[in-house]
Amino acid sequence: MKLVPFVFLILTLFTGCYYSGEEYVMSETGAYTGWSASRELISKDTNPAVQLQANFQDPTPYTVQFSITNLKATDGSADIGSYNPTAVIEWSVEGNSVRRVVSVINGTSVTGVGQGCRITVRDQTPTTDTTKEMEYTVAILVAPGVRPANQLQPILTPLIADSFGVTRPGAIFVDGGTGVDVQIPENAGVTSVYITAASLNAGIPVALTDADIQASHTNTAYVYKEYNPNKYTWVPIGPGTSTVRLTNFMGPLTQVLFNVTFGIDG
Repeated sequence: MKLVPFVFLILTLFTGCYYSGEEYVMSETGAYTGWSASRELISKDTNPAVQLQANFQDPTPYTVQFSITNLKATDGSADIGSYNPTAVIEWSVEGNSVRRVVSVINGTSVTGVGQGCRITVRDQTPTTDTTKEMEYTVAILVAPGVRPANQLQPILTPLIADSFGVTRPGAIFVDGGTGVDVQIPENAGVTSVYITAASLNAGIPVALTDADIQASHTNTAYVYKEYNPNKYTWVPIGPGTSTVRLTNFMGPLTQVLFNVTFGIDG
């Protein structure tokens, strides 16, 4: 056997790629069991994307894993600004698909079952963010098996806009005597929500009581749940819920900082 064809054979067996005469092409037949992709992303820029598509031999559980490396400011400084990579994962079987949307951090993994999956990761840092522009590398790995047992499921940190037009990942200040509605993302796999709350008055921490704050699970017609979020961790999202309402019952000079994290199936 000649050396060059032998090298191509080894590459095909161990990487799942074949040589077309001009370039290496990823196999689309599911003839191998591991897939990966990586790319550099820039904060506040949604155009670059890391994308991966895989077709499986068998519709068994597969796990998607993510990593973030090479984080640095684009101006070369040592400053660390905001960055918010978000992944859309679509598991498909016989032409139908289910969709999961997760915030990507080092250690994020999601398990699903299908004949194939498509993954796209983009940076979703709000353009109103005033911190340094960052660049970083996101890597995606897909392989058979289920994610390790973990108390924390995959999460999604929603982008929430306040009354001044400032958008923050997961966080919003709510004025006394008012409430804010946070929409539950559709077709993202949201199963639960974790809400924290803290308050300052003239720079002094305020001890929040049951009468000061409230979280509600609602839609335009009904209220399904009402509770003090500081007394709970993960709370299941009930059928019919489309909105999480955050209410501050205190005086007009006392703001409450709420933080919202959605739990995602996977």
